[in-house]
Amino acid sequence: MQCLWFCFKNILQADLDSVKDNWNSHYIRRSRHDTIPGRPNELYYLPENSGFQDHKCDVSEEQLRDMGIYCELPDDDNTFEQYFGYVMESQNLVPPSTWREALFLYNNLMHFADPEL
Repeated sequence: MQCLWFCFKNILQADLDSVKDNWNSHYIRRSRHDTIPGRPNELYYLPENSGFQDHKCDVSEEQLRDMGIYCELPDDDNTFEQYFGYVMESQNLVPPSTWREALFLYNNLMHFADPEL
């Protein structure tokens, strides 16, 4: 599973970022339903331009530290990432830019991990 994530994570993230950018910059038209017209990015970052109020408030570093005691962050154990990076470097493999390249990389890394596969 770690190998699959290593190979496809950047491809997936790029697609998710593209959808986010596209969705948040498109115009939502007026409707008789409970929707607010405008571009989501503008509504969030510049609510006053659409006649709304900005209700965000600043949070101090002290407040962040105080709340940090209630958060559990996962261990950042990147042993697999280091291993796959080492194999890529030693085998002159390049990071994938398409899903086909990611699949090819996955198959190669799995073969190096277990040649009987």
